[in-house]
Amino acid sequence: HRVAFYMYDIPYIKRRQYIKLDRHRLQYLSWPQKLYCTYCGYGNGAVRYWTQIAAATEKYWCGVMHNNDDLDFITPTHHKEFAKYADEQDFKAKYL
Repeated sequence: HRVAFYMYDIPYIKRRQYIKLDRHRLQYLSWPQKLYCTYCGYGNGAVRYWTQIAAATEKYWCGVMHNNDDLDFITPTHHKEFAKYADEQDFKAKYL
């Protein structure tokens, strides 16, 4: 995202805001627990980081909500400012 975000003037997303590895320093954890905490901290942080990159990309290139016909679909929180599905006027007002 370093190149594309820079080229399109999309704010850069900093990895350090999403991944933090510090629980391995806790003296009361056993070495396997420290390993597990490092694994989970990195894994969950990386997923959050990638999600933010994908959300920023989607907002810039395709800021249109999904069709609301599937009640089981959980709308992502970053979609709240997107143009409404099948609403051309809303899309043009927000993106053109």
